[in-house]
Parts: sequence; structure tokens; C-alpha cells
Amino acid sequence: MHTNTRWLTGHGPRPQPYDLQREAEAKDDAVTMYASNVRRDKYVNLTPHQITLCGMTIAPTAPAARVEVKKYRIDVLGYGVSGTVPVLRSHFGDVLDLPAPVPGTVYIVSRLVVEAAPKRHDIYFPELLIRDSEGRIIGAEALGRI
Repeated sequence: MHTNTRWLTGHGPRPQPYDLQREAEAKDDAVTMYASNVRRDKYVNLTPHQITLCGMTIAPTAPAARVEVKKYRIDVLGYGVSGTVPVLRSHFGDVLDLPAPVPGTVYIVSRLVVEAAPKRHDIYFPELLIRDSEGRIIGAEALGRI
């Protein structure tokens, strides 16, 4: 058995899962590790839902930022004797209703908006989601970037 195992492609060890406790213990190092570790004075929620983030509740600000989606019918699947199910392809277009950057402001948007606007460094999506006993999202422990 190999003691020096590689992760999938052989380019290094398997990545470790994210560990909030380990990050909290390494808090002193985090200040020097993250260049964006600066104070943000304003959080603007550009999703259609209220967000609870680290104990702070942020109401939505209309309109919600979104990505334009065009759908094209590409196939039809059959079932039973005469039933059909259309198959669609989605094409993602422009980001809509995303305001211009404002210094000191964090915009909270959907993950899809973050993916569609990779050059914007002021937009984040809710990450490490918290769910209630019925599986509904009730908050987030962090913000994410791609």
C-alpha cells in the first residue's frame, strides 16, 4: 500500500474538508492570509429572501440581482403510451439589477450571479447554509466566492 497517496490526478494530497473550528483557532494567521480582511460597513441583500448571517438579519433590497436565462427545447422524451417530457437547454446571459460597486459595501447575491460576474470582488453568496428540522434554509454561517 502506498503511504504517499495522491488525490485523483496525482497533483497533491486530498483536500481537507472546511473546518470552522480550525479556522477560529488560526485567527491570528487569518489577518495576514486574506488580503480582503478589511471592515465592510454595509451589507446589501440582493436576493429575494431575508438572510440571517452570523446572527445578523439582512432584509432583501429590491430588485434582486439575477442572471438572464434563455431556454431552448432540444429534445422530447417519451413515457408510457403517449406521454412526453420536453428537454430544455438553459443559456445564461447578462447579470441584471446588480448595482455598481460602492467602497465598503458587500452585495449578497445568488451563487449563480457570483459565477456570472467573476470580475466583481464585492459580491458574495450565502455559504455553509443552516437548515431547520424540515430542511428549509434559515441562515448561513459564511459568505462564499468562486
